[in-house]
Amino acid sequence: MGQSRRRTEKWFNRLLWIIAVIFAGFLIGLGGKVIGDLPLMSEPLVLESFYQEPQYTKTNDQLREKIRERNDLSNQAELLQESISLEKSTYKNERETFENWLKTRTATLDPKKDKELITRTEHLENMNQEISTLESEYSGLMVAQKEVQQAMNTIRQNINDIERDGQELFYSAIKKQQLQEFLIRLLLTLPLLVISAYLFAKRRKGKYWPFSWGFIFFSLFAFFFELVPYLPSYGGYVRFGVGIIVTAVGGYYAIRVFNRYRERQKEEESVSDSERRKMLNYSFVLQRIDKSLCPSCERGINYRNPAIDFCPHCGITLFKRCPACHVRKNAFLNFCASCGTKDDNGVVNE
Repeated sequence: MGQSRRRTEKWFNRLLWIIAVIFAGFLIGLGGKVIGDLPLMSEPLVLESFYQEPQYTKTNDQLREKIRERNDLSNQAELLQESISLEKSTYKNERETFENWLKTRTATLDPKKDKELITRTEHLENMNQEISTLESEYSGLMVAQKEVQQAMNTIRQNINDIERDGQELFYSAIKKQQLQEFLIRLLLTLPLLVISAYLFAKRRKGKYWPFSWGFIFFSLFAFFFELVPYLPSYGGYVRFGVGIIVTAVGGYYAIRVFNRYRERQKEEESVSDSERRKMLNYSFVLQRIDKSLCPSCERGINYRNPAIDFCPHCGITLFKRCPACHVRKNAFLNFCASCGTKDDNGVVNE
């Protein structure tokens, strides 16, 4: 029973599956182009556009002005520090010269040099006063520089506050844009899933089944690769919620299908042997026999056991004698394998 299908039928079946895959590939390509153009429907978001204006620009201008002021004060303080160092060095040298001169003056006790003593003393005092003035000016620059730095810190804090508020608005806008994009994808994908469900339920075995399966493959790709990765997170609630709904709907449908299957099997097993045969498809029967299953109840059967002529589970006839040559034959075959006599009670529904 391994050759349950005609060879030509097998090759045509494979060709039709290839057509289904190619058809799905072109649909996926077209869908990818449509999905790829979705970002063109909305302008890209820029963080700077969410900063409060004109406060943000004005505050940055103030910060730049304070930075220039701080740099000017720093340069002045640096020059002033060099002047102080130079004045102190000059004062030190003048002081040493004066002390040496004073020692000479004390040794000679020349009264003519009293006027020069006063002059030199005044000169040193003036230099010392100049150093004190420069140091006071330097201290003032340090205080001014500290005040500028404090003002800069305040301005930077204001900038940080504006940027933080802008970032909150920016991320909120991104979430809104992502949600809009997801809803657009959902609106494009849901009809595909509905159509695929109809094709799977009503047309998967129809005359043009390759196109039905191609569309089903396309819709599944659109769902798992074009929709699911873009599910909004929101802490995972949406993702898990969608998973629960999909699982519940799928489980409910599977349970109903299973219950209908069991009811149909009970109904089929309750009718007569000849009536059950009329309900069976010839190719499907051969496939079940290849798998050592009963064509009616789908339970396992040992077809090699010559003592089994009826299914021990549902009672359908599995083997019988040919009316012409009386050879034991499979009851589901339309012709006797020994003499070729046609069996009118065989499965003829192909």
